[in-house]
Amino acid sequence: MRSIINISVPSELADRVKLVAKNRNFKSLSEYFVYSVELEQSLISEDEVLAMSERAQTAYDSGNTSIWLDSLKNRLAWQ
Repeated sequence: MRSIINISVPSELADRVKLVAKNRNFKSLSEYFVYSVELEQSLISEDEVLAMSERAQTAYDSGNTSIWLDSLKNRLAWQ
């Protein structure tokens, strides 16, 4: 089932969003909105970056870099 969401944005932002959606060949603003939300959800969070950084620093300090390399390999394979 579909739901309708109404949002209010400044007209300058609305114009930019319409232009981006058109230039990227989205069929509608709704399609672009769904794409944007899904893309945002796939991004790594600031907390995850911080946790990874802390683990990498701990591994580096202890001379164990294989943890970082394995993580990097997994990230590159994911893309």
